[in-house]
Amino acid sequence: MRHIPDYRKNMWSFIESKIFGFEVSKKSYKFFRSLNNVSSAVENEKELSKSRSS
Repeated sequence: MRHIPDYRKNMWSFIESKIFGFEVSKKSYKFFRSLNNVSSAVENEKELSKSRSS
């Protein structure tokens, strides 16, 4: 019966790491989305300036 608290502790740290990993992936996903938006905005600007100059 001694190892039951350890098991519960490990389970909790496992759950915590899962939640932490999820939070991190959500943040990095948002970060990459914003990077993507910036690069597509830059592309749009290039297209616009091309059509203006021609």
